Amino acid sequence: MSAQAKAILEQALRLSREERAEIAREIVRSLDDELPLSDEEWWATWAPEIRPRLERARSGEDPGVPAEEVFGAAEAELQSRRAQ
Repeated sequence: MSAQAKAILEQALRLSREERAEIAREIVRSLDDELPLSDEEWWATWAPEIRPRLERARSGEDPGVPAEEVFGAAEAELQSRRAQ
């Protein structure tokens, strides 16, 4: 990360949770190759996927994967790609 990016990050982390969330949404939108979705469009698109997953998690039908396992797998994948 460049010094400029680090400085921006440090400033951003001092903002309120709501301000950080808005900045994060805008950054993610800037990375999207397609036309960015409004919040309403995003929820309309993802709610049918999210709701059943949430219900399965809450019912215990799908206990999910521990965060440590997910982050460990992601880190291993990143290290593998960097080594190539």
